[in-house]
Amino acid sequence: MLPRPWICLLAACLLAARGISAAESPVNSIAQNPLPELVGTVAARHGLPLGGTWQVIAPERVVLTPGEVDVAVTLYGLRDTSGLRALLLVQRNVLPGASGWGPPSACAGGGHPLLRLDVYHSPRDVLCGWAEQIVFTPQARLTPLAYAALGDTAGALAARTDRWVLIGWRVSNRNDFLDLQLLVPDRAGGDGLRQFVADVAHSLDVTWLSGAPSAVPMPPPPPPAAPAQAGSWWDSTLSTSVMRTATYRVGVSIKTFAVASLMAGNAATGGAIIAVLNVTSTGVYLLNDYIWETFHPLSPSPQDFLRLVDARQ
Repeated sequence: MLPRPWICLLAACLLAARGISAAESPVNSIAQNPLPELVGTVAARHGLPLGGTWQVIAPERVVLTPGEVDVAVTLYGLRDTSGLRALLLVQRNVLPGASGWGPPSACAGGGHPLLRLDVYHSPRDVLCGWAEQIVFTPQARLTPLAYAALGDTAGALAARTDRWVLIGWRVSNRNDFLDLQLLVPDRAGGDGLRQFVADVAHSLDVTWLSGAPSAVPMPPPPPPAAPAQAGSWWDSTLSTSVMRTATYRVGVSIKTFAVASLMAGNAATGGAIIAVLNVTSTGVYLLNDYIWETFHPLSPSPQDFLRLVDARQ
């Protein structure tokens, strides 16, 4: 039998673990995740009817997309006495990427959106918005994700015959992305809708990629050009190449030493050959990598993750 102090310690640990598991994660609490508040605050400036209290319809869960990317998805809803007024889908990557995520297809020229907005777009950094008109038909219907989250409400929403607008934003860098989709009744158009999309896009600073920001930011003026890569020239261009080269050279050096020593008949000659080849080959490899990254950087293809509405043209 365990001594009394150990029993007390074990009981305290179990109670603490239970408390942690029962606590709401930041993305599942409206108070702690102000993304819905951000959208509602900006909408109020443009007279869009998105005032009220957002509710968490589907708490965050990890979903594997058709492109085999694990994304964390949360669905928020805005209701009143007449029923559902708006849906907001928030998704972000679970694991960091290495070469960026690319823009959504609606920002890259796909489909027939009402508007496209490119705030900036470099080979790895993207901030864009888009909007497309939705009328629920067999060609434009709620996705299984929305049906599963909405339950009985999904049928009533899909049966509506009025026009809706699906608005999306994406902000991403080399490692992470944040993707928002807002489904609202078509109450604003033209310059009002464009300015709303632009204001939300400008508010989605890269701090949103880290999870739950501390406050709702005011929209800054649009940046004049794509942002510079974070960090120094060494960090952004050569650090990955150096690590990749180092691991490669370890394996090649072992192989070269064995072959050179066997052919020369002594280990000293094999070691000298390795020393010369490591210096020259590493330099050539890094130079080649730098030239490609500078003059022809790899740009990810456009990709969509999860959508609220499957609007097939």
